[in-house]
Amino acid sequence: MAALQRDKVVSLLRVVLVHLLKWRYSKIRRSERRWRLSIVAARVDLTDILEDSKALRNELSVLLPKAYRGARIVAGTEMRLEKHDWQRLFPDSCLWSESQVLNEDFFPDVAPEADGRS
Repeated sequence: MAALQRDKVVSLLRVVLVHLLKWRYSKIRRSERRWRLSIVAARVDLTDILEDSKALRNELSVLLPKAYRGARIVAGTEMRLEKHDWQRLFPDSCLWSESQVLNEDFFPDVAPEADGRS
């Protein structure tokens, strides 16, 4: 059961991170409303799980980097970027703290190096 909850946390973190990456690195914003909805829904689910499990909350420092590795791949693919392009565009490690990722009011600014794809 604990492993399933851990996997669920990683999956939800990945959803949030994919959309935060696209929010920051995409100049074309045609899906912004859908991204916001996805981020908010995943944050609500994450908060519910983490409120019920102090152990999982304590593991966030390990789970966040794991989720971020996958989020880079998914975000790059969804933005239709070549692998070398998303590897250059997205930082190797997560830009955002655990509290920012979970904060319902946090949405990053568009990066100066943002790509024109969505």
